[in-house]
Amino acid sequence: METNAPSSDATPAGGFQLLPLDKIDDPSRPLRTDLTPESVQDLVLSIKQMGIIEPIIVRPVGDRYEIIAGHRRMTAASIAQLTLIPTIVKNIGNEETEIMKLHENIYRQDIEPIDEANHFNYLIQELKMTPVKIAQFIGRSPSYVSDRLAILNYPPALKLALKEHKITFSVARIFARLPDPEKIKTFLKYAISNGMTPTMAEKWVKDDMRQSEEHPQVTTTVQSDGLNGPIETPYYNCYLCGDGIQIVDLRPVYVHERCDSEFQKTAAKVTLEQLNAA
Repeated sequence: METNAPSSDATPAGGFQLLPLDKIDDPSRPLRTDLTPESVQDLVLSIKQMGIIEPIIVRPVGDRYEIIAGHRRMTAASIAQLTLIPTIVKNIGNEETEIMKLHENIYRQDIEPIDEANHFNYLIQELKMTPVKIAQFIGRSPSYVSDRLAILNYPPALKLALKEHKITFSVARIFARLPDPEKIKTFLKYAISNGMTPTMAEKWVKDDMRQSEEHPQVTTTVQSDGLNGPIETPYYNCYLCGDGIQIVDLRPVYVHERCDSEFQKTAAKVTLEQLNAA
């Protein structure tokens, strides 16, 4: 349903206004980087049937307007070939604009953690905001902000796997604790091929770091730029027999925490008896 109500040439200081689409520009710094015509097809259909129910928010820039919130709706409205669009005009500065973008997107489940990280970094570098201030503005904890900012320092392979949705952010955050980028690639290959939950990732990383401290691992190192070629192959001890095993040959085992605890006690008892008998 196209919005065809008349619009005045006068530009009010703010408030509700119907504006021509050709006078509205995309955000100068869009928060979302995954916006494509294909990604808004469901919204295009809704707009054709019902029109735009919620106005977009814009701010005056010279004799034009810049989108603050509603970039996805604006893109869909353009595809739906609307000529006018309902807007809320706000006269606000750069800092308020960027914060409003965050509020528009932060609670959407499909917002990319990397996009959040880049936007937080922009607020810090360009607008001199602190992570604590950002957290207060968006109603999140400081750790939420710092976890996203940490993505910017992830190894390239980990960042790419996260961006391509091959692993979840929860798993990526755990893998990032590994100090060796080649080890991360190895873990990623397994996680992408076999699936990985945060609980599994947490156990893998803790076990690996503990083994690294207790027993230097025998490794064969071959450098690789990505996840498709040969890379460092660490060896571990089998959970049951204790023999060495490569990570690529490991198989996931689903076990209750209480059962795992009992097994560990039994294994430790058997090992002690073997040592005493030797």
